[in-house]
Amino acid sequence: MRQWGSFVNHNGMSIFYAMIPRDVQLYYGNSRAEPVNGMQWMAFESKHAQLFVKREIMGSFAGEIPRDGNSSMGKVQYLQEEVEYANSSEKLQERVGGWLHEYRTTKTLRVLYLDGMSAANAEKGTLDLQDIVLLNQESEESMISDMDRATRMCSFSGPRATEISTA
Repeated sequence: MRQWGSFVNHNGMSIFYAMIPRDVQLYYGNSRAEPVNGMQWMAFESKHAQLFVKREIMGSFAGEIPRDGNSSMGKVQYLQEEVEYANSSEKLQERVGGWLHEYRTTKTLRVLYLDGMSAANAEKGTLDLQDIVLLNQESEESMISDMDRATRMCSFSGPRATEISTA
């Protein structure tokens, strides 16, 4: 997995079937305490998932689930930090937070792996591999949602697609 090569040349074209072994820790970050249900992205590093914890800000999460408790599917941790917003000359401080979900694979998972920036959501051609080559969709067409794109890509795996997309 070439982090710097994909960073510098962000229109990378690496895509392949891969396997994630049993007992690998995966992370997911968002503003909700509920466990992931169905197909969703997962990160191999907690710091990557933490970026998405702060992106979705929705009021207070206190009392929804114990703050370092366990859900039925994995460990869920509440993350909270002070954030400063610059509003003209005055600064407003606010506490924002979200949930970092931790999962561990219980069996080997077959996945479709998109290397580095070739999976990034950007208008600089990073989705060309997925949209044009894999899905036969012209770049002038409107962008499809991540969930639609993932569902269409999982269809390559035939009847085993549901096994690949859930963990």
